[in-house]
Amino acid sequence: MTSVASGIWSASASPLAANLGPAPAARAYPVRAPLAELPSVFSESRMLADVRALASVPGGRAPGSQGHREAGESIAKAFRAAGLKPFGAGFGEPGDKAGRGNIVGLVEGLSKKDEYVVLCAHYDHLPADGGKVFPGADDNASGTSLLLELARHYAQNPGQRSVIFAAFDGEELGRQGSKAFLSGLPDAIKLKTNAALNFDTVGRLGAGKILALGSGSSDKWVHILRGAGFVTGYDYAPAGNLDASDQQSFIDYGIPAVQLFSGPHADYHKPSDTPDKMDGRGLVKIAEFAREITDYLAGTSDFLTRPAGKPAVGAAPPPTGGRKASTGLVPDFSFQGKGVRAQELTPGSPLDKAGLKPGDVIIKLGGVPVEDLRGYSAELKKWSPGQKISVTYLSGGAEGAVEIELGAR
Repeated sequence: MTSVASGIWSASASPLAANLGPAPAARAYPVRAPLAELPSVFSESRMLADVRALASVPGGRAPGSQGHREAGESIAKAFRAAGLKPFGAGFGEPGDKAGRGNIVGLVEGLSKKDEYVVLCAHYDHLPADGGKVFPGADDNASGTSLLLELARHYAQNPGQRSVIFAAFDGEELGRQGSKAFLSGLPDAIKLKTNAALNFDTVGRLGAGKILALGSGSSDKWVHILRGAGFVTGYDYAPAGNLDASDQQSFIDYGIPAVQLFSGPHADYHKPSDTPDKMDGRGLVKIAEFAREITDYLAGTSDFLTRPAGKPAVGAAPPPTGGRKASTGLVPDFSFQGKGVRAQELTPGSPLDKAGLKPGDVIIKLGGVPVEDLRGYSAELKKWSPGQKISVTYLSGGAEGAVEIELGAR
């Protein structure tokens, strides 16, 4: 046979071949907006209106106050309008003592009515101080508005398991509402509760990640959160637990629980926590993220594994005192290293005056090593405002130490 042509074909995908020539420049493609977007089932305007209503009650929402009663009545009215059934004490009037004003409703499941998922948020806030009113827009009118919006959704779209919607009282006074709810919940229902999802301070997401505090309460959370992130396309970050909100009450009873959180800010527990600073689109994102989690929890999947060493029934855990001292640190909840990294420092606070900067990592308080946020909080509970304490920290890889006088939280 006579050859009429010849050629060479390069082995482009061979593991034995290496291209030593210059790599072709990567082509940059413009970012294109989608041709269409499905509207969310959640209403940004309605959630913002709920935040404004809760944050504008006269005198704030301290337990026992007129504003607190008005807020509780508006939540009960919204639960009734959505079609929820009363659960336990149900839609009773807010009480004159913290913890008695829980407002709890139920959406029954389609096929597993005697199995439960709990969605919760606290609606109380701080009392007025010297004529200053604390609106508590982000903490926690935002979480309550999210709870109401999810209640409206699931009343029309029930899952296979029943969903309990709990607006808790007394969180600011040591989680009194959630503790009272769980201590009065029959053991049979505790054992049949798959998990709890707590919404606290969810109104300022912006470009940040949705934080999930308490994700170590079950080894299944990491997979559930990943699935919610895949479906929604929203950034999230599992974070260590800080026992300052109502998810901890469930964890103490052996029920897996996480808190969804949009991140800390300098307006926390200040009169400047106002509705005009809310991120409405962020509320919708967290609602959609929460729906994916709830759909899974309230479906037919197996129960989540329980927190190690925590029984689902038994005596209530011993009470713990609240933290009263403050350093002025606004922590970075997404930090996974040892210690507590500063996201911000409150202007004029003890640590700010001492010269610490955002990004610095606190590793010791009073000479005691601090492993994480929970350890930091636990150590500060031992101290009081006005006391002096040494703070050891890392800044740019170098270790430093300062002595500060603790402020009031």
